[in-house]
Amino acid sequence: MKLVPSFGLFFNNMKNHLQSLIHPRRVPDDGLSVAFASSLLQISEFRFFHIAHIEWFGNDIPDRRMESFFCEYLFNGIIPFWVRNLSRKVLNLHKQGSLQPADFGIRRHVPTPEMRTKGKWIIIMLLMLVAVFCFLISGFEPI
Repeated sequence: MKLVPSFGLFFNNMKNHLQSLIHPRRVPDDGLSVAFASSLLQISEFRFFHIAHIEWFGNDIPDRRMESFFCEYLFNGIIPFWVRNLSRKVLNLHKQGSLQPADFGIRRHVPTPEMRTKGKWIIIMLLMLVAVFCFLISGFEPI
């Protein structure tokens, strides 16, 4: 017996896709505020969820459990109350001009002098490699 795909399913999927192109879903304002607040703190939205959980409940949860909340946010636009609270708090502090990422436990990673030296040597070596490659492909022949 041969299984034939249902054309009804195909046409329903195409209809839904065309409708989403014609009438795109609007991103909720809360979703935009979460994205904007996380960008103000210069962290990912996933990290923002973790910080919001710590701020509200006083403890962090494993990434596995956080994924369910984050997936609901990404795919369905459902934002937990504790994330919404932190986004409002961050936006209010930004409006007042007193937003400090350190208040939320966010530290900026400053490179050590050894890391800077190593980075400069890597850039120099890459530039030399590019110069040699350009020389080789140019077909330069000495006179």
